[in-house]
Amino acid sequence: MKPASFTPEQLFTHSRPTGVTRVVLIQMSFYKYGNRYMLDIIKKYPNVFSGVAVIDENADNIKSSMEKLRHQGIRGFRLRAGKKEPVEAWVKAPGMIAMWRYGADHGLAMCPLSNPEALPAIAAMCEQFPKTPVVIDHFPG
Repeated sequence: MKPASFTPEQLFTHSRPTGVTRVVLIQMSFYKYGNRYMLDIIKKYPNVFSGVAVIDENADNIKSSMEKLRHQGIRGFRLRAGKKEPVEAWVKAPGMIAMWRYGADHGLAMCPLSNPEALPAIAAMCEQFPKTPVVIDHFPG
């Protein structure tokens, strides 16, 4: 990555002069499910950073993981549509349904990182869980 490091303090030299006072951090995929660095930054700078975390949607403790992260400043969850299975099966998996349901109940966004062909399946989830916020910030390319 270039630059190899970009600290919060370096970000502030760019953001503060332009009036940006809050930032959403997105968990990088190469950290996998390790959200610790992002959580440490959120804790160090309260009311400045919030985050989009990555969790294992196939884990047994989805609800408790989401609950714990919510209380640590996480406002959304990065989803990798069709990473291991076809998108149609992915959206129907018990863990994915649990995530969307929890998102609806607590106002936590689902943030799919997917190719455009996954949009119909994501749209079906939006219809099934209309209170779940959804953010599609970009396509993987």
